[in-house]
Parts: sequence; structure tokens; C-alpha cells
Amino acid sequence: MSDPFPEVGPMSNFVPDDRVVCIDATPIPFGAPGYSHAEFSFPGGFLVEDQIYVVSDVSTDRQGDACLRLVGHPVIIRDYEVSWNGRRFRKVATRKAPQRAASRKRSRELATSSAS
Repeated sequence: MSDPFPEVGPMSNFVPDDRVVCIDATPIPFGAPGYSHAEFSFPGGFLVEDQIYVVSDVSTDRQGDACLRLVGHPVIIRDYEVSWNGRRFRKVATRKAPQRAASRKRSRELATSSAS
């Protein structure tokens, strides 16, 4: 079976294993001209806004927009797995507090040693 949504073009800023949060759980499929909602199935359930997901694969569509496959949340159309539209997600910010705390500690140590 041929891919109804060939994904070509440069990679986006998403990468596999990224944690992403859903910002648009609108039940209307994005980028699916000529397909009805009834032709889609969501074996892992549909998206939930503000829910965090893990990216398993990243590609782009013809327009260069990100297309994401999510761990445990496939999208099936006519027995073929396709990707979620990347516009539905944003990356979850990673915490850098431990790095900053270590940097502050090093700065204090340097200040103490230079004062001696």
C-alpha cells in the first residue's frame, strides 16, 4: 500500500525521545484532504490537551512542517500508520536547575579560595 501522506523535506527541531505537550487536541484531522474523520482510527486513544507524550519518530510533510509519531499513540488511516501534525505540540522544557546549582557552588568555591 502506498503512503497517503509521503513525508519529505528537512527535519524539524523535534527529535525522537523528545517529550512534547499537546497544545491542540481538536478532533479534526490536520492535513488530511480527501479523508473523512471516520477513516481514521486511534488505537492508543486520541490526543488530550496538556498531556505529555514521547516522540518515537520525526519527519516532515511536503510543506516542511513537522510530523510526529508518538509512543503508544499511533494514527491509522485505511490500515496505514501516519504521523500526527507537529503543530499540535510543543517541546517540554527541560529543567536546568541542577546545572545552575552546581555552577553557583563552583562560583562560591572559587570566591572562597581566591579570598584566602
